[in-house]
Amino acid sequence: MTLFGIEIPSPFQLHLTSFTGQKNSAGDVQVTTLASVSAGSRAVVTRYLPGMPAERYAQLRAYGLAPGCQVFVLQHTPITVIRVDHLELALEHSLVKEIQVTLLE
Repeated sequence: MTLFGIEIPSPFQLHLTSFTGQKNSAGDVQVTTLASVSAGSRAVVTRYLPGMPAERYAQLRAYGLAPGCQVFVLQHTPITVIRVDHLELALEHSLVKEIQVTLLE
């Protein structure tokens, strides 16, 4: 998409990233919710927990926050702020508890 002569990537594109998840002492990949990821850490969205309204799911996908995308957690207080590609999103605490992620090394 071009806006004022500047090429802007579409928010509807899904950017899949290959990753190696962080492993715990037993060698298992650590899967948790986005709410549990420390500020300054990276993770890959694996899925949304059951029960999320379809409208909210569609809205998050439109912003690029879809399974397979990599996120960087900027802060959790006073609200959770994450970076997806070059877009920063502020998310409610109740919402980040519904997003399952795999921590990156």
